[in-house]
Parts: sequence; C-alpha cells; structure tokens
Amino acid sequence: MPRQGKGKWVMEKILVMPPKEDCYIYKRPGSNTYQYFLAIDGEGAERKTTGCKDADRAKDFALDRKLEVMSRQ
Repeated sequence: MPRQGKGKWVMEKILVMPPKEDCYIYKRPGSNTYQYFLAIDGEGAERKTTGCKDADRAKDFALDRKLEVMSRQ
C-alpha cells in the first residue's frame, strides 16, 4: 500500500531543546511510540523511532542522539 501524500505525520511536536526546532519528538497517527526528528548540519535530517512510549524517555533518547551527532562535527 503506497504512502499517503496528503496529511500531516507530525501531530504534536515536543521540542527537545526549546526554542530550537532542530530536534523534536512526535507521535505518528495510530502509533503508541514516539519518533524523533533531528536536523543535522551539512547532512540533512534523521527521522527514526525512539522505541519509547513515555515522552520523557523519548526526549532523553533524542537528546542523546543529538549530542552524539554534535560530538562528531
């Protein structure tokens, strides 16, 4: 089944390091687990699952990934 071209995947964006919007978590419609979005300078963007159902754990997961990426730049 092809992916829908219309609609919004990011329902409720939760910023990991406000006010910056380069890293945030969100839930897709019909999903219980949080996804993260991370904009990486010079590389593009990364969107993956955190595997977490809890928002605080998902934020920690995304922050760890952001710091990991920042350390290699």
